[in-house]
Amino acid sequence: MNEYNCPIRIFTEDIQTELSKSIEDALFYQLKQTVGFDIDKEELIKSLNYDRHQWEEGYQAGKRDSMKFATWEPIEFGTSFKCSSCSCDVEWRTSQYCPDCGAYMNNGGSLK
Repeated sequence: MNEYNCPIRIFTEDIQTELSKSIEDALFYQLKQTVGFDIDKEELIKSLNYDRHQWEEGYQAGKRDSMKFATWEPIEFGTSFKCSSCSCDVEWRTSQYCPDCGAYMNNGGSLK
């Protein structure tokens, strides 16, 4: 059996689709006027998405490569701890990062 669809909702969705398409077309027309040559909308969107993906991959790789790892080592009956990287003393292990050297405290593992 067919499900009833409210005609107002269908009409509203059609208007929103047309409105967003007309705004997108206006932006591409303005871009064409500014740059001075025709731009293929689909190709531009593909290249922008590709660039964004490449940027994200590079950012994550740089973040992994530059990160130091260490552990909190207990001293004085477990009430104080020191960083295994820089030997900075802290009263409590309240942070995942050393306040002195910035090492990530994950028990010596690495980020994937």
